[in-house]
Amino acid sequence: MSEAAIIEGTREEVVAQLQRFPKAQRFRLIALPPNEQNEDKEPTLSERFAGRIGRFSFDPTDLSERTEEYYGELLRQKRQSEE
Repeated sequence: MSEAAIIEGTREEVVAQLQRFPKAQRFRLIALPPNEQNEDKEPTLSERFAGRIGRFSFDPTDLSERTEEYYGELLRQKRQSEE
């Protein structure tokens, strides 16, 4: 049996990370309470992995203006990998 994966971050970071899972994958989501004090803020995934071996990219974090472009590119990549 495989282990559960824990993904933590902002909504945009979590959505970006979900792309690596199969579409039929099931998830349990726990919404954390908002953190109103910036100095006590938990580091984001990109902040946690900064400076470590490898390269992590959580871009684009703001899809509000580029949603069609971003997901269109994902679909093109998927089609190319299936060919």
